[in-house]
Amino acid sequence: MKNNDIVCQKGVVLENPKSTPGVIVTTGEKALVCLYKGKLTDSLDSFQFSRFQEKVATYKASVDPKVLPPTSGAAQYQSFRVFHQVQNGKETHLSRGVENIGRDM
Repeated sequence: MKNNDIVCQKGVVLENPKSTPGVIVTTGEKALVCLYKGKLTDSLDSFQFSRFQEKVATYKASVDPKVLPPTSGAAQYQSFRVFHQVQNGKETHLSRGVENIGRDM
């Protein structure tokens, strides 16, 4: 299975308004591991540490944090932010009605 397919499957959780906080966080972390080409069995923190070790071993200068996956704390914040945006977008889309879509662009 390709990483893009896995991330799309994880996106289904974000569309479900009844998703629990634990499921949202876990889903967000797994999606980020996939985006950074990790294994599905990796936790985000262990994956970040192994990537850091790889970068330290191969870089001649200091490691730029931008090339590393985010921490689990940052992933948690971003997962809740994305969940909130998806839910608000769905409510806005439904409340505007089909006839008004695209008029405010």
